Amino acid sequence: MGQACATVPLPIVRDTPHREATAGLPQAGYKSDESAVAMYPGPVEYHWLYKEAINKLASFERRVREGKDVEAAREFCAWLLFSKLDDILKPHDCQGALKVDSGQLRYRAEQLQREVQDAWRSGKVSHVDASALDGINRKLDLIAAQVAGFPAVPLKPQAPELAEGVVLPFPSP
Repeated sequence: MGQACATVPLPIVRDTPHREATAGLPQAGYKSDESAVAMYPGPVEYHWLYKEAINKLASFERRVREGKDVEAAREFCAWLLFSKLDDILKPHDCQGALKVDSGQLRYRAEQLQREVQDAWRSGKVSHVDASALDGINRKLDLIAAQVAGFPAVPLKPQAPELAEGVVLPFPSP
């Protein structure tokens, strides 16, 4: 873990079997001349991959504590652990400016999974927010009014207009 990041020598690719079939098309990972170099990730790409995964986990940790995006956090953790990204990054663990720590990545993903499970068990997660439910109800009212041929329900209820001399049994607003 305390080792410095080493660079990986890039192999030279002289001939590619698909070159004739894809002549004239840009080749991802290859230079345009005849002697091309295959692209393999180096320390910068491994650090970038590690950093993005850690940042996403940190973002989900904050959201889960708020009781939001719990399902998305669960799915991301499941994907991260199932993809074995920590095993892919393990040979490239290093400290310093281009830090890669596969153990921390796995630990934080498992920790977030535990927080998600606790959030579901404690019931602090609402399945649908009230604003989304209000929006759905409003849309259903509009659809029902269109189907029935009635005018759409106004957004804010208005006081009915009363004829002169009519007294309501309750005080008016």
